Amino acid sequence: GNSPGVLSVSGDYTQGAGGTLAIEIAGTGAGEGGHDQLNVSGAAALDGTLDIQTDAGFTPGVGASAGQIGDSYVIVSAGSVSGTFATINGRHMGGGKFYLPEYNATNVTLGAFQAAAGDADGDMDVDITDFNSLANGFDPSGDNAASNNWLTADFDADGDVDITDFNG
Repeated sequence: GNSPGVLSVSGDYTQGAGGTLAIEIAGTGAGEGGHDQLNVSGAAALDGTLDIQTDAGFTPGVGASAGQIGDSYVIVSAGSVSGTFATINGRHMGGGKFYLPEYNATNVTLGAFQAAAGDADGDMDVDITDFNSLANGFDPSGDNAASNNWLTADFDADGDVDITDFNG
């Protein structure tokens, strides 16, 4: 739809590999003025893509320290949940803020958190995949500032990917 709401499914919900569940987040509560939620009275079997859209005028609250969950959103509620989304679009909100999906027995939540410095992929650790993001985005002259963001290794958030980011 054109705004957040709650969609109720009577019975089971199966999302195949080619399916997409679009979730809009504009506030903390489920439904109008808040965030989308899929309520399934039976079993929810998940696969395919989760497409998260955070409204431009809303900034989710993150935890007090890097890696700590702040605001949490129940996006799927069901009698039982199985499977996971194979692809998740929109996890990164900009500025190193990410959503972390959590799959529980009867729901799926998205928790907002601030990634630690160097955690370019928002998986709550700093490892070789983060280094690869830095290597792919590295620009010794800093000339490509317009295209650089947290995902392309601007770890010091100064608008470029340069030697300072590499050293960090």
